[in-house]
Amino acid sequence: MAEYQANEFAGRLLVPLDLLQEEFERHRQKAEEYDPKWREIEGMREHIAKLISPRFGVNHQVIEVRFDHEGLWPLN
Repeated sequence: MAEYQANEFAGRLLVPLDLLQEEFERHRQKAEEYDPKWREIEGMREHIAKLISPRFGVNHQVIEVRFDHEGLWPLN
């Protein structure tokens, strides 16, 4: 729980929502061209997070928490 909260705090501090949305949209478009069912591909969520995370200097878990909280990629 503490790790999750730390990721949440870091995400909000280091990853502005507008920039996260821009990065996500860029990668979403590329993935959509590759496969319209890209969200269903196992490991794709982590893969996209790992592509985005270096832009903000955070680990991919921070980005995944933001995916959830911003509704970009909610867990089902």
